[in-house]
Amino acid sequence: MKRYNIRMAGIGGQGVVTASHVMSNGVIIAGGESTLVPFFGSEKRMAPVESYVRVAEGRIFEIGEIIYPNVIMIFHTQVITHGKSYTMPFYSGLKDEGVVLINSETPLELEPDQARELREKKAKVFISRRASWLPMLLEPSWPPTWGWSGRSPPSSGCRIWHHSSNR
Repeated sequence: MKRYNIRMAGIGGQGVVTASHVMSNGVIIAGGESTLVPFFGSEKRMAPVESYVRVAEGRIFEIGEIIYPNVIMIFHTQVITHGKSYTMPFYSGLKDEGVVLINSETPLELEPDQARELREKKAKVFISRRASWLPMLLEPSWPPTWGWSGRSPPSSGCRIWHHSSNR
């Protein structure tokens, strides 16, 4: 049975909770199973927000925080650069060969320790300035062939794909 645990993190006002509802409802409408749990403190802009979505072909019996996600979606770089997250470091618990999707207006260099730990997990890290990476979850090959350019920053050695700006 296929199953994915997805942790979404961002800041208040970005639509993290709305995105988790859209994803979960889409899976259910398509015939799958899904649960979601939003997690946030005071309801104000720029406050940390996380949402946990489980999707599966079969029944899902647990709810609550996702400790070991297959996929982590970062909606705002302050989750990484300012620690605006309830889960730190942002990739905590990521399963081996997991996927990290980061929305960023500018290229993002990870700290050497972050890059090393992600490399040890064989994580696939994607950075894009728009949420065009969502269809990538269904792409059977890595890296996707539809407009991503691979590069390995010399400082980190972590495999990172940045969205091509010329498409």
